[in-house]
Amino acid sequence: MKNAALKYAGLLIWLLVSEPVRCETIKRYMLNVRNSAIGESRTVRSLLKCSVLFEESSQYLSFNYRKNDKTCELSTLYPESSKSEFDWAVYASISGGYHLSTTTANWNTAKAACESASSRLVIIDSQQEKDNLLSLNNNQDFNHWIGLTCDFGRDCTWIDGRRADSGYQSWAEGEPNDEFCVYMGWLGNNWDDTRCSHMKLYICEKI
Repeated sequence: MKNAALKYAGLLIWLLVSEPVRCETIKRYMLNVRNSAIGESRTVRSLLKCSVLFEESSQYLSFNYRKNDKTCELSTLYPESSKSEFDWAVYASISGGYHLSTTTANWNTAKAACESASSRLVIIDSQQEKDNLLSLNNNQDFNHWIGLTCDFGRDCTWIDGRRADSGYQSWAEGEPNDEFCVYMGWLGNNWDDTRCSHMKLYICEKI
């Protein structure tokens, strides 16, 4: 059961976590940093190939992909540190990921920051995804822009063109109201539309 939990409920996290983590629910990886307790090392063509090897394993808790020499290192320990421009936390899928900003920006600047990292402001498709993001935020309240806009509180649309009312929604009571840009963090971490010029944290999603 423990191995199954590692494989299917596990998270790949590319970041330094200051608090202890639960081994049965979290996996992590690093990039271009030497790992310790290496149980297996292979030459692979890409980070994606390294990710596949890692996900197919049952005994490893972290991996490090050194892109300079295309080495994939699988380790039985969590990495101790990681340095990158963006810290990406990846749930289940090896091709996706989230970045929770540590600085504030208006909605348009946040959108541009995500796009500069080959990502987008997050689109939240389910309660499970919202819960995962809450876990990434250490179960703290959100005050984060998401990839959703409205037209005076109507016709709310995700940045990929989908209408918000065609799928999962998590609006606070009485919302949306009469504004344009949407953030998560109102009345129990729900959604609220507000002025796009407000300064807030934001969540990027790998695409």
